[in-house]
This record gives sequence, structure tokens and C-alpha cells, in this order.
Amino acid sequence: QALSQQNHQKYFLALFDSINSKPWDTSTFIEIVNSLDNPTIKKTVAPHFKNLWNARHLVSKSNEVISLIDSQSLKPLLNPAVGYLLDSADQADQEVGLQAVASYRISGFQQSIIQLLNDSDSSPTVLTRAIAALQIKPSENALDTLEQIFEKPSYDFEIRLASLNALIRSNRDADRQSLASFQNSLSDFQRNEFIKTFSASKPGSLAIVSLLEDGSLSEDQIDTWNLRRIISNRIDSKRLTDLFEKRESQKLAQYQQTYDTFIKIAVSGSGDPLLGKPIFNAICLSCHSVGSEGAGWAPALDGSGYRDNEALLTAILDPSAASEGAYRIRKIQKTDGSVVEGYLQKENDRGVTFRFMGGGSVFVPRNEIKGMTQVFPQSAMPDGLIDNMPQDQVANLLAYIRTLK
Repeated sequence: QALSQQNHQKYFLALFDSINSKPWDTSTFIEIVNSLDNPTIKKTVAPHFKNLWNARHLVSKSNEVISLIDSQSLKPLLNPAVGYLLDSADQADQEVGLQAVASYRISGFQQSIIQLLNDSDSSPTVLTRAIAALQIKPSENALDTLEQIFEKPSYDFEIRLASLNALIRSNRDADRQSLASFQNSLSDFQRNEFIKTFSASKPGSLAIVSLLEDGSLSEDQIDTWNLRRIISNRIDSKRLTDLFEKRESQKLAQYQQTYDTFIKIAVSGSGDPLLGKPIFNAICLSCHSVGSEGAGWAPALDGSGYRDNEALLTAILDPSAASEGAYRIRKIQKTDGSVVEGYLQKENDRGVTFRFMGGGSVFVPRNEIKGMTQVFPQSAMPDGLIDNMPQDQVANLLAYIRTLK
């Protein structure tokens, strides 16, 4: 083993001499970072991270490969480059630096970040990333800045919402009158985004309950998806529990009615598979796959034609009842009190990678994870996907699915 380490060190140092003056490609960057546990290698590489002419490239690569490297070994080396990017006049530099601060949880740059928040020329992307970066052990000055942003109607809704959410998660109580006034000023879409954002954490869920209790929010403005999330945060509210049980009962009755209608169509064997194929492609292949076609991040549907009618309709009408564990929502409670939700893509000693419906993913390092739970048995596939579809189209869709053998 000792000989192997010596050989690796010798190989690395020879390689580094040939690439030291060039931008590193992704594979080279990963190999270098994953060798930093060797003191000699780390000492050799460290000066390269201080060459600020290459700062954006190095930090961009760091953001790109965070799930593939030992982030704790790299983190201290990033400080000079990140500081340089945050102080740059180029907003593209600022965005890259802010992403690294949030992703690697780099402390020591709050004053630079506050300056970006106070800069009237900062783009919405810079502001959003600055708010995310500022949530790492925020100082009172940082919280004051977030509060000032939230209270200014001139800021975009997304910026004010992010600031308010950061304040709530930091356990700084927002003024109830300001919170209610903000919520009452929102469009239906904005209100749903507000509830979706806040229901992801316990402090946010408690804020929703307070708005519900004082009449600023009504029960029908909280959809069942967000209601489940609030309850999963262990919020003690009999009102919400009773509301959830009532909705589940109504859903079951509606499901049975829809199932009874569609099972007759399935048993009849009617429908035209040629007309059903474009329907299948439009609503199924955006997530699933058949052969080489389709997005492929949800379970493959090859062989679905062999399923009996009951199993097939259950999978379509009530996907959560039939979903596999990997396709159910999980929640990571981070050590800083924030929450990440998604579908488990990968878990190893380095951390956990979640993917999101429609694409995209996020990596959470192991040392930032306080706990991970399954939120509720909710499938990535939405309920009611074909509930309101005309019966002839349902027949055509089922006819096509029967050909998948």
C-alpha cells in the first residue's frame, strides 16, 4: 500500500508539471482534488488556486463536480478564488462565486455578499444566489439586510420571497402585519409559490399555520400537496390534520368513481393503438421510457402490456400506491436547519444526490446532513393525469399500452 501511494505521488507530480500552466479539464480536476489527502500533493497544488487569472475556471469546475469529489479537502483552497470573484465587477464572476459559497458552505464572505445585495445594479440571479449564500450562519447585519429587502415592494416577488424565507428559517420572526400584507398582495400563482416554499421547512410551516389561524390564508388556498408537506414537518394542528383526512376521504371516493368508469373501458378492449400512441408519447415519455425513447428518469414502461387491467389502472390513477421506493419523495434535514426535497438518485459516503421531476439534481455533502426521511408515499407522477380525459382517448391510450410487450 505504501509503495502504491508513493507511485501515485510520483505519477501525479510528473503529470502536474505538464498541466500546471493550462486550464484543467473535468477529469483532471477530479483526479487532482481527490488526491488532496496527500500532503505533498496538496502543497504542490495549493499555489495554483491562488493564481486568480484562473479563478472563474477553478470555481466553476468546483461547482460542477461537487458530488464527485472530496469537498472538504477542496473547500479551504477555494477561498482566494471565491473572494476574487465576489469582488469582481463582472456579474458572471459573482454568480459563480456565490454558488460556491452556498454549495461548499464557505464562511467569511458575508460582508462582500451584503454589498452585492445592496448594489442596485445586481441582477436577479446575483441577488437570489446572494440570499442563498447569506444563510450560512447569518450575522445580525445579514439578517437586517434580508429584512430590508423583504420590506421593499420594488424588489421582484422571487427576491422578496427568498429573503423572507431566509429570515423565517433563521428563526427571526417576521412582523405579522407585514407577512399578512405581503401574502394578501400576491396573485394565485405567487401565493402557491409562497406556500410551496414555506411548507418545505418547519419554521415556514408554522408561519403558514399562523396566517391560517388569523384568517390571512384560507384552507382552500393550501392544496393537498403542500398540506402533506406541512403535516410531515410535525406541525401540531388538529385543524390541518382534520382537513387532510377530509380531503383524503374525498379523493378516495373520486378515485373509486373514476376507476369504475375506466375499468369498463379497459375490459372492453376497445380503442385504436395508432391513435393512442401520440397520447402516450405526450404524457408518458416526458418522464418514462420505452426502449431508447423517452426521458428515462422514471421507471421504464417496456412490458406494460402484460399487466392486468387492475394493476395498470392503479399505476395510472393512483401512482403513489404503485410507486417504487426510489421514486418517492425524500427530505434531507440539513445541519443548518434548511431542507432539501427530491427523489433519491445516488447515495454514498460522500453524500446524497437528489433529482427533481423534469430534470436537474442537487448534491448534499454527508457532513451537512442531519437526517433523511421519506416525506410521505408520494410518487413523482402526479395524480389525476387522465381523470378528465375523454373516454375515447382513454380507450386509445390503453389500447396502445397493451401493445408494449
